[in-house]
Amino acid sequence: MRPAISRTTVIPQLSGSARTLVLLPTFFRVYRGCAAALRLLSGRDNSHLRSVGSVAANPTQAAHGDPLCGNMFRHSAASERMQRFRTGHSSCAWSQGPVAVVPRAFAGYVKTAAMSAGEIGDSPLFLLEYALRLLRVLVLIALWRIILEGRPGSGPMPLASVLTYTVVAEVFAEQLAVRTTLSEAFWHGTLVMRFLRPMGLVRQLAAEMLGRWGVHLGLFSLPLFLVAPLLGVDPRPASPLAAVLFVLSLCLAILVGLAMEVLFGAAVVALEQPVWIIEYLRTAIATLMSGSLLPLAYYPWGLGDVFGWLPFAAMAWAPLAIFTGTGSAAMLLLSQTLWVIVLWPLADWLWRSNREKLVGYGG
Repeated sequence: MRPAISRTTVIPQLSGSARTLVLLPTFFRVYRGCAAALRLLSGRDNSHLRSVGSVAANPTQAAHGDPLCGNMFRHSAASERMQRFRTGHSSCAWSQGPVAVVPRAFAGYVKTAAMSAGEIGDSPLFLLEYALRLLRVLVLIALWRIILEGRPGSGPMPLASVLTYTVVAEVFAEQLAVRTTLSEAFWHGTLVMRFLRPMGLVRQLAAEMLGRWGVHLGLFSLPLFLVAPLLGVDPRPASPLAAVLFVLSLCLAILVGLAMEVLFGAAVVALEQPVWIIEYLRTAIATLMSGSLLPLAYYPWGLGDVFGWLPFAAMAWAPLAIFTGTGSAAMLLLSQTLWVIVLWPLADWLWRSNREKLVGYGG
């Protein structure tokens, strides 16, 4: 009899393309496992979670199915009162799934976040995105080592701080460059449906965003942070105080990012330009001025000092500089706070002034 040849023996003997074909089943098994975990997390494997993407403030509002619970069965006001009499609480306030034991005021937002998280597993492309993000980190780490290694006085930041800055910037990439589905709502023409939901537009966009963040933090950001020492990078903050201030700065950065999201959304309507033109312009400006890719301390001709006072720097440079102990934490936090105070009233006014000018041409 011919000796059995194991899979591990055959694969090294194959060409690159053939090896890829052999490994495809393994890739899809990993994808199916991640997708199943995401569906379980979001509760999308239960039929009672499929009916809605928003919430009702009062369970008796929906006699034909309460959108708070996502229940497809009809609930009458009488049955609701009977359930409350027997158990002491509403049949929906303690529903099954990810909104269990969640106060009614937050249950809808939790469900919206969970459903948004479950959508990530609908396509295997999110794994490709993780691979590209990891490749970007490896390339940047290699480049910084080539440029700075052996040159201790060649820049405003030591090599160790620059490497930590690079890794942490990728770990919190989504929090440092806030994006919601507002642009997609413009593009697909679904924005009007969001106005009909019983929750504020910004709050529902933020809930969806937080749902996606939870998945990406668990599947990519946390693993990258844990394996950073294997890449020769110390991911720890400069000091315990820097860690505490970083959390505060990151929260302010998210608030600034959400305000910028609303501002650019209003600009799309006010300028009557295609949404993706504004989106590409915003991405280019933010990448250059925020410091999410390169530390502003390395910008020539004093551009970093100028960009440091702009709202884009409040989104990325400020928390990363605090984390690595670069710059004055007090001044960075003050700048972020001022931008939050300035941008939110401006964003609210500009949005209210232009939201009724939105026109959809179909197609």
